Amino acid sequence: MNTKSNQKTVVQIEKKEQPIINTITPNDDVDAIEENQKSGVKKLDDILNKKIKVSKQKIFAIINSNKGGSGKSFFATALGNKLRVDWKVSSAFFDADGSVGSFAIAFSKRDKDGKIIAGVAPEEAVTFYDIRQKNDEDGKLGRGAFINSLASDADVVLHDMAGGSLHELKSILDEDGTDMDAIIDTIESYGRKIVVCNVIDAGMASTASVADAIRAFGHHAEYVTVLNCREGSKESDFPYWFGYQPSSGGEIKGGKVRKRSIEEFNAVELKLPALNASTRAKLEAEQISYSNYQESSILTIQEKGQVNQFLKKFNESLESSGAEDILGHQFTDEVVG
Repeated sequence: MNTKSNQKTVVQIEKKEQPIINTITPNDDVDAIEENQKSGVKKLDDILNKKIKVSKQKIFAIINSNKGGSGKSFFATALGNKLRVDWKVSSAFFDADGSVGSFAIAFSKRDKDGKIIAGVAPEEAVTFYDIRQKNDEDGKLGRGAFINSLASDADVVLHDMAGGSLHELKSILDEDGTDMDAIIDTIESYGRKIVVCNVIDAGMASTASVADAIRAFGHHAEYVTVLNCREGSKESDFPYWFGYQPSSGGEIKGGKVRKRSIEEFNAVELKLPALNASTRAKLEAEQISYSNYQESSILTIQEKGQVNQFLKKFNESLESSGAEDILGHQFTDEVVG
């Protein structure tokens, strides 16, 4: 069959009819390719701009670490600020370290004398309980408050756990409990997704807590590893998490927990920027959220600048890591659901 040299021929044969010849010129090919490319770019833009459909399954979040002082409550306060002040997400806050926890101090309601008012709904303030206390006693909530928090209808239920208290959860529903099965089953029966935020520092113990959490919850949870950058933000500042080369040479030490958490459990890493401890303490004392730092009457200009830089870095980390759409941003009007 003779055709022009600059044409491709497509032949369609219908029953008992003459062949129908459709010609497509090279220019037509180019137009089609360009259209496909535009379509592909649009899809990519939709993804980058978070216009895609995101799961809005309600969250049961646990902030965990095997050791005290790793920065759990600092992270809880920073995340609480994002949820309630910036994202305006319905959220219920719980502090498992009693009324002495800094998370409870930051979000509690106070009377005119500055004393914490007990019994305020967790959706409005923070409910504190003692995870190490078996039962409710003398008006103080025990560990049962952990599972009873499922009564909240908030989009995010957030627990700031006491250091090294994860094992206490096993006996909440089963006196002889040796695993988390009963806890997991109950949380999932309420339709909530479990999210475990493991806050780590340079030490070995905090890295070990990630492994403990994975053993406890397995594939029933999503994991966010929060790197507390108060002592540095480079990989070398977290030797047991990223691994390190011994001075004597030989095999790399550490790094295995990180590798497994990412490859087997799709964990994401989130950097928690440093913020001057004195500046943090002043904000907590005034009960002013990080985002409203300009309202502080006691922060210096320098300290306000420190908070501003912290917020910028934290926002960037939440977005670039993808952690924001695991931790509650998906419930804002910015995301199409």
